[in-house]
Amino acid sequence: MTAHIDLVRHDLVAKISRYLADGSFFTIIGEAGQGKRASMQAALGERRAIFANGNAEIGGFLAGFEELIDEYWLICERKHPEIIARYEQALKRLYPQRQSKCFRVDKDLTQTSGQKERTRFYHHEYQIKLLHSLSEFIQYTLHATGNSTVLVIDNAEKLSPTAISLLRIIIRNDKNIFKHIKIALLCDNECEASLISGENFIRISPLSCEEATRILQTVTPAIPLAEAEMLWLRSRGNITVLNRLLECHIIGLTANGYFDTNTMLDFLLDHYGEDSRTFMLEQFISDHCLNDDPLVRRNYETSPIAKKDELHRAAHQNELSAYVNGEGRLRLVHALSLSDANERLEALCIPGALLKGIGLYDTWLSFFSRWFVDPDARRSRDANDKAAHAFVNVAFVLCSLGMGKISIPFLETFYELYPESRLTPTVIYAQSMTYGRYMIPVDLPRANALAEKNLEIIDRGFRQLDTYEYIKIFAENALAYIRARQGRYDEALALCTNGIERMSNIYGPNKFLLHQSILIYNTAQVYEIIEDYTNAEFFYIKAIKMDPNYGEYYNDLANLIAVIPGREMEALECYQTAIKLCPSYYEAHINRSLLLHRLGEVEKAIKDCKRALDIAPSEMRASLILGSLLLESGAADEACKVLSDGTRYHQSADLFINLTVAQLETQDIGAAYDAALAAVRIAPDRADALNNLAIAAFEHGNPDEALKYAEKAVNLAQSDPDYLQTKNFIADNMGV
Repeated sequence: MTAHIDLVRHDLVAKISRYLADGSFFTIIGEAGQGKRASMQAALGERRAIFANGNAEIGGFLAGFEELIDEYWLICERKHPEIIARYEQALKRLYPQRQSKCFRVDKDLTQTSGQKERTRFYHHEYQIKLLHSLSEFIQYTLHATGNSTVLVIDNAEKLSPTAISLLRIIIRNDKNIFKHIKIALLCDNECEASLISGENFIRISPLSCEEATRILQTVTPAIPLAEAEMLWLRSRGNITVLNRLLECHIIGLTANGYFDTNTMLDFLLDHYGEDSRTFMLEQFISDHCLNDDPLVRRNYETSPIAKKDELHRAAHQNELSAYVNGEGRLRLVHALSLSDANERLEALCIPGALLKGIGLYDTWLSFFSRWFVDPDARRSRDANDKAAHAFVNVAFVLCSLGMGKISIPFLETFYELYPESRLTPTVIYAQSMTYGRYMIPVDLPRANALAEKNLEIIDRGFRQLDTYEYIKIFAENALAYIRARQGRYDEALALCTNGIERMSNIYGPNKFLLHQSILIYNTAQVYEIIEDYTNAEFFYIKAIKMDPNYGEYYNDLANLIAVIPGREMEALECYQTAIKLCPSYYEAHINRSLLLHRLGEVEKAIKDCKRALDIAPSEMRASLILGSLLLESGAADEACKVLSDGTRYHQSADLFINLTVAQLETQDIGAAYDAALAAVRIAPDRADALNNLAIAAFEHGNPDEALKYAEKAVNLAQSDPDYLQTKNFIADNMGV
């Protein structure tokens, strides 16, 4: 081919340049092949840029940010090792195969446990902590280096849910980040990512007939106008398609009205020849199907299915091995491209398990849900294979998310169809925990019956396994949890302590250590419930010795000893250790704030609560505590904002009650009245809500209404002096 079209859209370049000069975060929307990337490169000029592909199937669960993270990781290893060290536990969890000379502590047991050991199950909010730490890692590196960078994320409409969450956290948590970095999203269509950028977007329209004919006649002056117009029509105004159709024209495949676009591309492929087509196919799959060239895609579409499967199968194995060895990303594109549905499902099981192990449930479920809801895929298979494991794992995660209505029917059907499956203990365990822990309200009798049934099944069908005792102790631990919830503490403790002793005796100090530490930790919690603080502390310390780099254990030990007079400083040290191991451990910040407040350190307590809300804006406890602390310190306006923000996430009577008090303090009477009404709607029998509403109604100029609510508050609270004072004040002012 002797002539080709410049894919740069020059009208677009000027618009991009304005955003690069003035803006910070913007989106370019236009279908694939419309020259977004080429135009972006032209607009950048001498600016430093990192180009990334946001397609999660191709670039991994954090595609769009991986190139940035790779670069910053290297920068920190050379110049800022303290930044990696600060966030190393989160980095290790997100990148379990990656090593760094900057790591200062060992991995916790979650990361070192073997394949046969059931890993810790992470609450779904654990991902927030991981991504918040990763966001701060990026931000601190940016601020430390001071480098000005443009991050260009192509295919941003295919960002994973995990990457979308990271993007939102970065934007939310560091308003100064755009002094150092500009982010440009290139999207084929409207998507979640483009919505985040608000009105900062550039839309690319297809080439008009006039634009297309002008371009074609500039490149090939001899082309007749009628044929140029036909090429534009066949391209639908897409500049990359137009470029390939121009190639057809040059070799004599004229746009004569008989050939549609695909026909012309098919004849062009035939002109290239079989060897070229094979090379084109192999290159396309080797590049992980990352090519918008319509000829390359048409070649892939029309290539033999068996050949494509062969190449994808090999590529999937190579990419998976590279990821496990720390040399690549978790690419799903090749597994998802296999033609056979069963093989596709099988190929996705290991990547799914890896994502689950990290705790990235959103991305895992986003690609696996299509199989989970497919009745044929769920029923017609070996009940012990990898896919069955994957289905059961999905069901368990759904249980924890409060989606029992979705997961319980699957678990019940699985047991009915495959009662002899090796997965049966896990299936019954998941049902038991759903009824005993995750369901609101819990159904403890049903949970208890399932837990007891599980032990019978294990005794009957699993004695021959070398892991029999391990499986049984795991099930006993579930029963212990339920017995503790039932108030049967002696039985719960007996199950826990017996399990600890058997695990130690049977498996010794080097096997199933993670589960041994969990058993010890659970035992400490039961002792804490029954207020045997001496034994609780003993078992917490024992768990810490077994898994010294797991922050949650330190937090819970701190909670225990914080209530013991004279041990407050020890508790503060434990909270600090938990936060050092996991800087985004917002629960530790909340708990420490309560202790600091008790010690009279109100400003430090406020700082901890603000930090907790930076990490988890939807955390209701942090909103309530911070609102109260701000009111106490005289910052009523700020308290109003914190509590009001909290009501965006939770329709909570407590939040609205406190918000009413704060708004009354600031003399925003109308808002206080609305907040008080909201509290009473949620909790119509709360005396404090009614008392607040009485005050707000009186201040709002509705004394009759105020007296009615005040009387109701007094009746509910059995003549509480404070509420009686409110009633008498209103009555006196009314002359009643």
